[in-house]
Amino acid sequence: MKKSGYRWIGMITLLGVLLLSACGEKPHDYHYYVLHPEKIPPALAQCRNQELQRGAVSQNCQMVSRAYQDTRSLLVQVEEDPVTFGKKILAAQVQLANDRQALASAQKTFKNIAENTANTEPASPQLVLARQQLRVAQAKVASQEMVVNRFYAIVRMVGE
Repeated sequence: MKKSGYRWIGMITLLGVLLLSACGEKPHDYHYYVLHPEKIPPALAQCRNQELQRGAVSQNCQMVSRAYQDTRSLLVQVEEDPVTFGKKILAAQVQLANDRQALASAQKTFKNIAENTANTEPASPQLVLARQQLRVAQAKVASQEMVVNRFYAIVRMVGE
């Protein structure tokens, strides 16, 4: 066989491996499932099949089960007292607005300190503190956005 024939075989093999690896679905994380509760039942069914085949529960399946339990808990809250659940959503939205204001303030403070201490080595203690406060504010906003989005996912699910 000529060298070009081996090249073709190598390229076809590589292409096959890439296609097969692209077909495998990556497991989703907890946050994906709580934001997409409609994806939980198929994932649980797949986990049950895997458990029957392997005789063990994977970490991914434990996570899907936890997402199911947490989502079910919120659905029960909606069914038992929709008004109180609505108040929880409103309180979460208000907290998110407050956290976003705190983030904007931390960004402004960090920018001002960074501009005023741009030529100092090493970084000033005020800049280090402002950077820490900025990171904390960013984390709070991200966390609260997750809470609000989980509530929205539940409302979407109930509305269907």
